[in-house]
Amino acid sequence: MFKKIFQEFLNSDEVKKFEAENSVTPKRQRALAFGAVLMFSNREPLRTFKMMHANHPAQIESLRVGFGEWWGIYDGQEALDVLDYLSKAAGHAIFAGEAYNRFILPLKGDKRFGVRNLNITPNQIQDLRGLERSYERSNGDLVTLCERINRGLNAYDQVWYDLQRIGKDHNFSSEELLSIGNFAAWDLGRVVYIARTSAALGYVEEEQTWPYIEKAADIAGEVYKDWRQYLAAYCLGRALGFGSYKNIDLEVRYLLKDPNSPYNDSSFKN
Repeated sequence: MFKKIFQEFLNSDEVKKFEAENSVTPKRQRALAFGAVLMFSNREPLRTFKMMHANHPAQIESLRVGFGEWWGIYDGQEALDVLDYLSKAAGHAIFAGEAYNRFILPLKGDKRFGVRNLNITPNQIQDLRGLERSYERSNGDLVTLCERINRGLNAYDQVWYDLQRIGKDHNFSSEELLSIGNFAAWDLGRVVYIARTSAALGYVEEEQTWPYIEKAADIAGEVYKDWRQYLAAYCLGRALGFGSYKNIDLEVRYLLKDPNSPYNDSSFKN
């Protein structure tokens, strides 16, 4: 039912009308497509900069509170700061790569590949880069931070298997997934959401954000070979950073398979 609701919304006449009334250039539509995963999760049109669910004062206030609590963004400068480091893939993607190389890569040759039972200890993470924000969220407690990292490793393991079971013609092979060691997509894919939300809240002007969106799209086009690899890298990186991924099947199937997906009418390479 959840899957059907999302598909029906994104493919509805209401959304198509909204996209037509708020259209952007093909170049910008391609750049927006790199943020389609997170915008899909937030039930927003995927081809526009303007957000559909930010037209009512109560909705704006709810969005403002949630955005501030989760991202720590309460004004324009904070929004631009976040867009700056994410568009450089200088956020949690750095840690994701370090965790992959330190803890996951050594297991690649094991046919029983899995990290679900891997238990990282404080002394193993003290020299890992990219943990600054997670360290702050853990109040400087390395034990708590280790718990967060272990949840991420377990989630990576689950997403690894989920991606291989997406479905006929859309599932990923283990070889494909093991070839992904760069998780820049996890940062780059969030730029569009931060830009659109910050503009909807009045923190920034739309044109202020496009250099960051386009920069993120350009980097993604250089790092990955196609939408498929980019999407897998985003999902795996998100798992390492966030620790769960409930709707992976829904999102991946839609973006790779649905005729209305922006992936189907936007070239991956610039």
